[in-house]
Amino acid sequence: MRMTTVVQWLLVGTVGAACASNKDPFAGTDAPPQIDAAPQVDAPPVETTDAPTIKCAPTPTKLIVFGDSITDCSVVGGDQDPGCVSKIVAADLNTRFATAPTYSNPAFGGAVTSQVPTQIDGVQGGPGHVLALIYIGGNDLAPYIFQSDTAAMNAWTGSIKASVMAQWNKIFQKLGDTTKFPDGVTVLMNTQYNPFDDCTAPPDNVSQVKSDILHQYNDMLKAIAAAHPDNTIIVDQYPEWLGHGRSYEQASCPHYIPNAVPYMKPGDLIHAGTDGNKQLAKVIGGGLDRLYKDCTP
Repeated sequence: MRMTTVVQWLLVGTVGAACASNKDPFAGTDAPPQIDAAPQVDAPPVETTDAPTIKCAPTPTKLIVFGDSITDCSVVGGDQDPGCVSKIVAADLNTRFATAPTYSNPAFGGAVTSQVPTQIDGVQGGPGHVLALIYIGGNDLAPYIFQSDTAAMNAWTGSIKASVMAQWNKIFQKLGDTTKFPDGVTVLMNTQYNPFDDCTAPPDNVSQVKSDILHQYNDMLKAIAAAHPDNTIIVDQYPEWLGHGRSYEQASCPHYIPNAVPYMKPGDLIHAGTDGNKQLAKVIGGGLDRLYKDCTP
C-alpha cells in the first residue's frame, strides 16, 4: 500500500550543542558511534506552499516514534513519562482521532539520521496502519556548533547534507516496505528548533553562520518532503520556538519577547523542558489536524 509521509518540521532536535566534549550533547547517555557519510545526492526543489490541504490519512492503529533524545525524552523522565512530547502526542492522537493505538518508541539519545533505518528494522511489523513520528537531525549538526564557522560550513556542505539526504531515502524505502507494513505508514517528520533563538548574544555567542546552517538544514528537510507531494506535509517547529530558547531573557536578541515562557530545560544547552515538550506536542497536534481533520476525505 502507499506510504504516507508527513514531514513535520518540528524544530525540536536542534542545532544547539554543548561543549567540545566527546559525549554527544543530544544524548541522555553516551552517543552511539557515527556512521560514514553517504554519497552525494541532489535535493529536490523546496516546497513553497505552506501547509497545503492533503487527502486525509488512514486512521492509525499504531504510533511508532523514531529519533533521538528529544522524542526519547531521556532527559525529562523517559519515553513513558506523561510529560514527554511523544506520550503527549500519543494521548492526543488517541483522544481525538484513533481508537487506542498502540505506542512504541525505539528512539534513543544520541541518535543520528543514519541510525533511524536501524530503528525501523528493530520494530515489529504486521497488519494495521502506522503513524510514524520522526524527530531527528540535531546530532548530525551538534558536533560543529562550537567549532569555527569555516569548519562547520565545510562539514555541512562537504558531508552532512549528502549523508542526511541519502539516509532519508533509506527511511522512506524501509517504511514503504509493504511486506513489513502491509497496511501502510504515515510519516510525521520534524524540523529542528534553535535553542539559541537565532541570537549571537552572550552567554552562548553562537555565530549567525551556525544559525544559517540550521536554516539550510531545515530547508533541505522541506525539500525532501516536497519530493512526496501527494502524501507529505511539513509542520515547522522553528518559528514558534524563537524567543523561548536559551536567550529568552536577552532583550538585545532579535526575537526577544517580554515575559516569555522558557521552553528549554533549565541549565541544558539543547533539550526541551516541561513547557518545551508541551510546545513541541502542540505543533505536532497541528499536523494531526492536517492529517485527520483539516483534510480532504
